[in-house]
Amino acid sequence: MFKKALLTGATFLALTASASAGQLISGSEFQYQAWNGGAYSEEGQFSYCVTIAPYGDVGLGFGLTKDFEMMISLFDKSWTLPSNQKLYAQFSIDESTPAEYFGVPVAPDQITFYFKPDPDFLKALTAGKLLTIKTGKTTLNFNLVGTQVAIPQMVKCVGLHRQQANPFDENSSNPFTQK
Repeated sequence: MFKKALLTGATFLALTASASAGQLISGSEFQYQAWNGGAYSEEGQFSYCVTIAPYGDVGLGFGLTKDFEMMISLFDKSWTLPSNQKLYAQFSIDESTPAEYFGVPVAPDQITFYFKPDPDFLKALTAGKLLTIKTGKTTLNFNLVGTQVAIPQMVKCVGLHRQQANPFDENSSNPFTQK
């Protein structure tokens, strides 16, 4: 589960929105321009990689699970989002036709939108210049500067951590981990 992160310069604080808090995997951190990322585990197993950047008061985060499902999270300390509800927003990249997706508030000040694996959408985010998210009350525009490096770093992060087998797993035939 993709959880909350806020950035202060090049440092990002622990992700904290769900009951099973993910733990940053030591040494997995990466950074490019304003984007900071890393790999997270849940219950001792790799779960997802994220890359996050601040945009004024709003934070934008992209996440990719071990199964390559994608997440986009928005954070704003001034928000008070309802819990246990699906909230809808329209997403468009550059001049593309907006597509509607639902998100789930995972904290009072954070919403996460979940996407099935979609290489074309990921490529559009990587190559795009502007991500526009329209809600019922507002339009948020995010300049995608740096995503051409940050998103491939996140994809590489998932690939690296997916490949690492647990040497103590009884079902593993490989007693070594990859570096």
